[in-house]
Amino acid sequence: MDQTHILRSIIIPAYSEASCIGSSLKTLRGFLEENNWLEDTEVIVVTADASDGTVDIVRKEIKQFPVHQHITPGPRVGKGRDVKLGLKAAKGELIIFTDADLATPVHHITEAFECLSEKGGIVIGVRKLSRIHNGVVRRVSSVLSNLLVRSVVGWDIVDSQCGFKGFTKPVAQMIVDLSVVTNWGFDFEFIKIAKINNVTITMLPIDDWSDPKDQSENLTGDSQWLAMEKTLKELQLVRVNSRKGAYEADTK
Repeated sequence: MDQTHILRSIIIPAYSEASCIGSSLKTLRGFLEENNWLEDTEVIVVTADASDGTVDIVRKEIKQFPVHQHITPGPRVGKGRDVKLGLKAAKGELIIFTDADLATPVHHITEAFECLSEKGGIVIGVRKLSRIHNGVVRRVSSVLSNLLVRSVVGWDIVDSQCGFKGFTKPVAQMIVDLSVVTNWGFDFEFIKIAKINNVTITMLPIDDWSDPKDQSENLTGDSQWLAMEKTLKELQLVRVNSRKGAYEADTK
């Protein structure tokens, strides 16, 4: 297929996701077929090195998509690094990324692309943070972290951390060029960059988002507490960069 005619790109960062990535890719293929999007939609999966077989599963299963990229960046650095690699490589006019476990059901992909077509800019998934997670610790930490993030990014951003966001290609490339965060805080950095550069932000309610994590309270690759520590450091970095003008795009 002539890749100049790719209309959409869907990016999935997949570190240590052997338990779900195979079924998720099959679900995504079915969704694309139902919408007659299979031939003009690119699927990109980014797999940092993991010992659970994720890379091998993706290497096999991604071939079911006529247009695909499998990016293997080597040792794990962070989800932000992997998402940005996918955004940089994407050839579609409209781009989304979604989590490997499809916590955001695939029907929201249609809504996200429609919003991007109509309004441009960015689409961000928004959940109800007080009830989405399994376990009291994750629920409380999610709400408290959200308050801290909003104090930096803006009180109008009710949920910055949902792993489901969409971009027009020019906006995606602008954000990638300015972004420096490589781990969990990349989401709120993306939004801050967009706000500083007056990019349209559309919030898409994800009322049927479901937390796949069990009571172990862990996130993929980090404990809950380690993820929070890293995110706080990244939040401070975003605050400093915002004040320094580091996120202002060069319009010359």
